[in-house]
Amino acid sequence: MKLFYIYKGNRIYTDLRLQSAPSGRPFKLIGIAKETRKPSKRIDKSEHWHWILEYRYTDRPHLQEGFDIEIDYFDEFFSFDKINL
Repeated sequence: MKLFYIYKGNRIYTDLRLQSAPSGRPFKLIGIAKETRKPSKRIDKSEHWHWILEYRYTDRPHLQEGFDIEIDYFDEFFSFDKINL
C-alpha cells in the first residue's frame, strides 16, 4: 500500500497521522478493511483485493462523520464515499 493517495489534488496519507481537509477539519485513519463484495484477482502469481481505508473527522464526538476511500487491485485510488452516521 502506498504512503498516500491523491484525491482532487490533496494527499490522503495511509498512516495514523492527524491530517487536515481543505476545509480545515482534522481527520485520521481509523481502519482498513478488505472489500469482500468484489472478487480477488490473481496478478503475478499472487492474490489481490480491493481495500477500504476508513477516515473519520476528529472534531466531532464519536467519529460519526468522515469518508472512505477504496483502493483497487493495482494499488490505485478507486472511489471516495462520504460517511455520515
